[in-house]
Amino acid sequence: MMKRLPQTQHHPDGYLRLTLAELKAMRLVHLCSAQDPSVKGMLDSLCIPCRQAGYTEWWVPAIHLSIGWDWYVDALTAQWRMVPWDVRSNVMLVTVEAMTDLGAKASEYLLRQHLASLSWPQQLAVELAHVAPLVPAVSVGVPSVLH
Repeated sequence: MMKRLPQTQHHPDGYLRLTLAELKAMRLVHLCSAQDPSVKGMLDSLCIPCRQAGYTEWWVPAIHLSIGWDWYVDALTAQWRMVPWDVRSNVMLVTVEAMTDLGAKASEYLLRQHLASLSWPQQLAVELAHVAPLVPAVSVGVPSVLH
């Protein structure tokens, strides 16, 4: 496992290494979101009923941290959910004690758990209300922040 570099520097492998506590202390700013028919199509092929689906990207501009995931609105419950596939990020979580990598799968699992605790569905619904359906676009106005 690789040793940790200072928190705001990227490693040559492209990852930004943080502890889970450091990640939780950061404010994620909305970068872009859109409905995406290809995400809906993938969910349909998996027999996951959804009303709409798409992608979203959030970041911490000062340190170029980026986290993105695909989402959908459940057709039965109308709840916003993360899709069952990968969360995309340049974050590699590390242990507090030894500052060694947790690995890609453990980092993704913990990122997913952290994102589930945030109010992204409410903020995403507001962001998408400003965008025409099925047209990828960056929202305009004051950036949304997750914390």
